[in-house]
Amino acid sequence: MVIESDKAQFVTVVDAVAVMQGQSTPKHRVPLREGLNRVEVPVVSDDGTVAATVDTGPRIKGVVLEHNPPLISGPFTQSDVQLAAVAGACSVAIVSIIVVFRTISGRSESPERLSGPR
Repeated sequence: MVIESDKAQFVTVVDAVAVMQGQSTPKHRVPLREGLNRVEVPVVSDDGTVAATVDTGPRIKGVVLEHNPPLISGPFTQSDVQLAAVAGACSVAIVSIIVVFRTISGRSESPERLSGPR
């Protein structure tokens, strides 16, 4: 991460995701120069979220470094799974009925195959 400092100082950087998960995590004491500083510390990812806390002494700042929410998020219940299964089964049934109806009525684009004696 890049930290901008208005003076030369030491800061303490801690992995915030590991702390939220209840893991023991080391503190990283990092020297900063005046201006922009690139700081690298090992962090843990939780479902695409990476975060750290920066302790300057009088203040502690939480920084979300990366957040990639899942495409479909949330805790799913048994009724959600049942609804998805019923919706999938109904979709397959409807498509099958349409294909059978088109084949029987002769509205299919593919030619019929005729079999008989040769």
